[in-house]
Amino acid sequence: MVIATFGRGFYILDDFSVLRNVDEKSLKNESKLFPVKDALWFIEGSGRYGQGTTYFKAKNPEFGATVTYYLKEVPKTVKEIRKEKEKELFKDGKKIPQPTNDELLIEKNESSPYIIFTIFDENNNIIRKITKSAKKGINREIWDLRYESPNPLTEKDKFDPNAKPRSSTLVLPGKYKAALSIVTREGEKVITEPIEFNVVPINKNQNATEKEELISFQKKVNELSRTITGTENFLNEMISKIDKMKQAILLTPGTSYELLKDAEKIQIELTEISLKFSRQSNVPSTEENPPSPVTINERLDVLRYTHYRSTEPITKKEKVAYDVLVEEFPTFYEKIKKISENDIYNLDMKLQNFGSPAIPGRLPILKLK
Repeated sequence: MVIATFGRGFYILDDFSVLRNVDEKSLKNESKLFPVKDALWFIEGSGRYGQGTTYFKAKNPEFGATVTYYLKEVPKTVKEIRKEKEKELFKDGKKIPQPTNDELLIEKNESSPYIIFTIFDENNNIIRKITKSAKKGINREIWDLRYESPNPLTEKDKFDPNAKPRSSTLVLPGKYKAALSIVTREGEKVITEPIEFNVVPINKNQNATEKEELISFQKKVNELSRTITGTENFLNEMISKIDKMKQAILLTPGTSYELLKDAEKIQIELTEISLKFSRQSNVPSTEENPPSPVTINERLDVLRYTHYRSTEPITKKEKVAYDVLVEEFPTFYEKIKKISENDIYNLDMKLQNFGSPAIPGRLPILKLK
């Protein structure tokens, strides 16, 4: 559908199929989920190189399954309701009551209503959830046909239903379902029944068995990646904590140099383990002879990125990387767990008995006379 203006602009709606399913009756309903077209399954190209400044390039339709939905109304927040009442009182010249601290706290803690898109596979297993701020009218959301990213959250990640989705590897072609629910201060409410759609490969000559093996392998890789990256984050937090504990030992009266040596011993152990994860600048490079040992993250990168933009069968290098990580990583995991639950915990208890300053991540012991 193309709409031209009397000026120099015009608007193009690539997919107006939703208009074929809109009528007066459907718009009176609380919500509606429109039919989802077949989603094409392929690896997107990154464009052409060296075309010059005069090469015109328009955007392609977004990759993935396009979910179109309708919301008649979006429930108002407590603050919005209060503002509307105050507006009416002001218009009538009446006294506007001052909200209490408790009422303002409720308003501050309330999140604006948001939508949850739930994607199911053909066995009704939930494989993906995507959130978005609720907006009245006809809207669209794109699922990029990928699983949720296994990467850990960072300190910068805050609660935000409108945050950009985090994705990892492609799902397998086949039948899927999408359903909508809305979250308000009253809780989560399912507002549409699941609607089925197809994910269809462009290259239909690919071996189905190889594709299933690839997806199964990638699921195992995602779970391993989730554990490894989360463990490394925890390791870095421990290194930061032990450094603060060393400072607490210096500041706390009554502590001995032996306690500082214990902390430094733990710090050295943690640093040595961290070198197994990531190559530092003072460690021999992979090109030197004899080569330095391959790090955990270097093997993990083979698994994470070899097939991020490929649908080809699993490579031998990927299988080797996976097998080595499954064999070697548990040893480092157990070491980190032991240092955290035993060594750091015992050192922390000694510090607390000396009355040291509070350390991030530690609940002080309550001592009342």
